[in-house]
Amino acid sequence: MDNDNGFSRRGLVGVAAVAAIAAGASETAAAETGKVQYLRPQTMFHPGTFSHVVAITGPHKLIYVAGQQGKPLNGALPKDFSGQAQGAFENMKLALAAVGATMDHVVKTTTYVTDLRAATPLFGPVRAKFFSNDNPPASTLLQVSALTNDALIEIEAVAAVPV
Repeated sequence: MDNDNGFSRRGLVGVAAVAAIAAGASETAAAETGKVQYLRPQTMFHPGTFSHVVAITGPHKLIYVAGQQGKPLNGALPKDFSGQAQGAFENMKLALAAVGATMDHVVKTTTYVTDLRAATPLFGPVRAKFFSNDNPPASTLLQVSALTNDALIEIEAVAAVPV
């Protein structure tokens, strides 16, 4: 059925399909470059320990790491926050290694702590041991009322490995 301008719905759908294919082709060309960009825009405050944006272009294997606590293989959870944070990052390294990834592939972390005020000054120095200051992952730090196993910290991550 034609409208007042002489265009049919079928014709418009066809034009939209061609445009979508063309857009997809340009996205595919861009995707073939395969890179990860860590951005701290100059128009935003400069975070010292994380990136505001991480953009992934191209073929990558995405890896989702479940929340890691600081419990070592023997099951003895350290009593102090720094020990638990260190252990959580060590466990993350082990989880990533199981799929051929490293901490350098981490693009996003979400960290849960039970006492934000006490954890904040202790967390940064531990975290700095595991991530490059040049390309730190995008990050979120949250306080929760409790964690399993009486843990003080739990960290989950997303990693992107080029394929």
